[in-house]
Amino acid sequence: MRALLREAVAAAVVSGLVFQALRHWGADRYVVPSHSMQPCLFGAARGGDIVLVDKLASASKLQRYDLGVFRRDGATADLVKRVVSLGDEWIELRDGDLFVGPSPQHLVRAVKHPLADRDLRVRWLQWPLPADAATDTEPESLADFLSAPRSGASGLEVPNFSSADAARTACTEVSRRAARDGELPPTGSEGTWLATVRAVDATYLDARSQRGHEGQSLVVADFGADLSFSPGTATALLAAVELRPDSWVLHWDLRSGRRELWRNGETVAACDRPLPARTATDTRVVRVEFGHLDGTFFHAVDGDEASLWTVPMRSEWLTADPGPTAWPLPKNRLALAVLGPDPMPLSSLLVFRDLHWFRPPLAVGTPTSQFVASTHVPIGSVYLLGDNAVDSNDSRMFGPVPLASFVGRPWAVLGPWPRTRMLRR
Repeated sequence: MRALLREAVAAAVVSGLVFQALRHWGADRYVVPSHSMQPCLFGAARGGDIVLVDKLASASKLQRYDLGVFRRDGATADLVKRVVSLGDEWIELRDGDLFVGPSPQHLVRAVKHPLADRDLRVRWLQWPLPADAATDTEPESLADFLSAPRSGASGLEVPNFSSADAARTACTEVSRRAARDGELPPTGSEGTWLATVRAVDATYLDARSQRGHEGQSLVVADFGADLSFSPGTATALLAAVELRPDSWVLHWDLRSGRRELWRNGETVAACDRPLPARTATDTRVVRVEFGHLDGTFFHAVDGDEASLWTVPMRSEWLTADPGPTAWPLPKNRLALAVLGPDPMPLSSLLVFRDLHWFRPPLAVGTPTSQFVASTHVPIGSVYLLGDNAVDSNDSRMFGPVPLASFVGRPWAVLGPWPRTRMLRR
């Protein structure tokens, strides 16, 4: 009996030592304590995401935008942040975007890939909500965000224009009148769009599909949509990104496959790689992703890399903003319409925005700045930012941290159960 007891105790001791060794050198869990990485990681004093951290990951293999856990001297807990610089470069945060270069005089915008970097998108509006969305609070009203023509059977419908000429006119007259008057044309009238009725801002839908209200005073310029539909009788899709004071429309002719970029109704660019033509009898569901990201317009179909069309913004296209007196909010919006005899039902719609980094006020009552002066990140250091820049203590406050303080890479969310998932970065 005593021999069995000794063996049991020895086995328990060995198991405990192995477990602690695995936690120390192999993998460990990390409970996200705050909102700083929302919506990528849900943080809370109680009920935050439980993240599995791979401690065997090599710091030398980190890349820009990877997630990492770092130990900071004097901090009471480890930090989970996004790596935006791996050292030996200058960085600057300007109007929400990241600029990098070898010196303050030679900085260029860091441009994300519209498809490969999908995991960096931030959900701003989603229809329909996923089945596992939290129901402990009243869901948002879709009408607060969209001018939403509705029908009981089809849900959301994209309004139709009778002709391309009518749509081009709407890009200049109807949309600008709507922006000036703060309202949209009546549903069913020529020139109607399915459009966001408030500016796309720095708020977000968290992991429970509930809105985090930090950032509602920060208007973003990098946003887009991911939608699916069956074209039916539509002959063209009009996907608009309005950035005050200009209207930009990505026009896709479903019959010829040709794509054009309209600026205030005038064609300024066209794609020389037309997509396959579609007919009214084609009932397949089509997925379209479009938007404005890091100074570039993009349009892709069915998630195919070969279909991706990008158009960098040109300096000669920029128009001076006449100011809020001439064009009050919404400063920007996203809009959809089709050419054809009938409106087009949507299967799904996701409006997303880019990560938006800025310099928060240093004291209560001071104005928020959209600009962070150039910072040098030395060799052997990393610059860390939280995805929810409105509520994040990161390198904007305490500067770069040593690469040697790297603990590991978040590999998966272990719980709570409804939020369990793998992490791409």
